[in-house]
Amino acid sequence: RTGEMTAEQAAALPPGYPEALETALRSNAVFLAGLVPDARLMIVPDSGHYIQAEKPELVIEAIRQVVEGVRHPATWEDLVTCCTP
Repeated sequence: RTGEMTAEQAAALPPGYPEALETALRSNAVFLAGLVPDARLMIVPDSGHYIQAEKPELVIEAIRQVVEGVRHPATWEDLVTCCTP
């Protein structure tokens, strides 16, 4: 993955910082997704900021589901099995 910290950079962080940041970011993502009707939030382990390069199959399938859901709104709720990381 790009953007990994060096051991020296990680050692300079306060104790618990990476975990606290991850918790805050995830909580914010859940909150924002909750503001959009029928939104889906997918958290993909072992992916970074460039998920389209790291896990293109998941991105392609998620886009396919949105397109299918727009074309056939009644199927939106059934289109959930593709994107389990």
